[in-house]
Amino acid sequence: MSDRPGTARNVLLMFLTQFASWAVTFVVMIYVPRYLGAAGLGKLTYVSNTVGLFGVLVTLGTGNVIIRSVSRDNSTAPSYLTNSYALCLPLAVIAGFMAYSFSFFGHYSPSTRVLLALAAISLFTGVFSGVNYNILQGLERFSKQNLVALVEKYLNSLLLLGLVFLKAKLWVLVLIGPVSNVVAAVYSSTYLRDVFAAAKPPHVKQIREMVNVGLPFLGFAIFRQLYGQTDPLIIRFVSTFQAVGWYAAAAKLIGATMIFPVSVSTVMLPVMSRQFQVDRQQFDASVFRFYKLMVLSSLPIALLTVAFARRFILLLHYGPSFANSIPVLQVGSIALVFFFVAMPFGSAVIATDKQVQLMQTAIIAAVIFIPTCFLASKLTGQYMGNAALGATVSDAIVEMVIITCYIRALPTGCVTSMYLKYALRCGLACAPMGALLWLGLKLRGLDLLVGLGAIVAYAAAAYMLGCIQQEDIQSVKNMISAKMGRTSS
Repeated sequence: MSDRPGTARNVLLMFLTQFASWAVTFVVMIYVPRYLGAAGLGKLTYVSNTVGLFGVLVTLGTGNVIIRSVSRDNSTAPSYLTNSYALCLPLAVIAGFMAYSFSFFGHYSPSTRVLLALAAISLFTGVFSGVNYNILQGLERFSKQNLVALVEKYLNSLLLLGLVFLKAKLWVLVLIGPVSNVVAAVYSSTYLRDVFAAAKPPHVKQIREMVNVGLPFLGFAIFRQLYGQTDPLIIRFVSTFQAVGWYAAAAKLIGATMIFPVSVSTVMLPVMSRQFQVDRQQFDASVFRFYKLMVLSSLPIALLTVAFARRFILLLHYGPSFANSIPVLQVGSIALVFFFVAMPFGSAVIATDKQVQLMQTAIIAAVIFIPTCFLASKLTGQYMGNAALGATVSDAIVEMVIITCYIRALPTGCVTSMYLKYALRCGLACAPMGALLWLGLKLRGLDLLVGLGAIVAYAAAAYMLGCIQQEDIQSVKNMISAKMGRTSS
């Protein structure tokens, strides 16, 4: 079950994958907000997040169980494949019905109910692509996994672009998700022919074992949805669909940067899962290097976003209805640093079989987030006319709490004072970058030059302060090679 494509193919695949990611970003963040406006984008986001809230019930938390177990024993892949299908497909139907029924508990218009019903279809179609994707990740067939993501992302971007230019109705845009899921499922199945060939009928006992192990992950997923995906629902409760649109526009821009930490986590999770069992020292080193990469990369992104937030919105020609997205984007860029930093700790908690602590962290986060988001959104909506700003502030607060809980859940000695010292050095390296951005903002028409100069200044300062070391560069190269399928661990 090894995976070793040629070097030329890897280089091309890397380029295409990154280009596809930015193509989706380009379509979603430029054309769709322009076409729908703040209120339309808010409604689309609201419907998507409502369905996602019930979508966590589809897998019962077995996704991480599949990845972790298959990475440790590849021979279990066929049984996990069929058992996951048998478990998730009926649950997807139930979750879709629940999502649609949710519309009858609020004052929803008939058009909103139709959107919810159509969006719920993606829960069923997503089972096939989701299970296949987890199996590929567990087998560490990263190049195949990337190709599947590549096809799905290109399909999304092309369909969105075409439908927007054709001025399609909102309900047509909602159907892009189910269509993309079907294509991704069929395509990913071609890379799992050996797994399908060895598959046997599902077994109730094995399904029960999967669920028992996955229940803590389910608890984590449910409460993670409550603190991670309910912002639009709370904003709409205290304000309008337009405010949801302000939040969604900023969140899409911030979310585009998450491609990087998610990609690194995709490689590191199965690797760290093995290392924790066989080599604790290597595991600790991997967590620290993952952390350093996240801190080093997130700080310049946050600074650039804070500095150029207004110009980003103007450059994208969103129009006056999105003016209130600017402060949301600036605050969100600060929260982005915490999102990046939480990624290595969260992956490490999963790799160490601490799913119970993972669930407890999610419960704490949800308990803090819901009242905090409600109160902050209410206050900023009432006194600043921007409920989305309060929701973003609550995101940053909760993410700090999550990081603290993750660190406490990890084995003693895994996280040391080196982590804080490294973060302080990177923060110090940001000083010349921040100064250059502050001076350069007064120069009209030179944004690109100022931005590039600021990045160079940060890289130079980070190198001089020891934030960038040769072993870290080699680690990044190794992760890229693994991600693209050039090596097999």
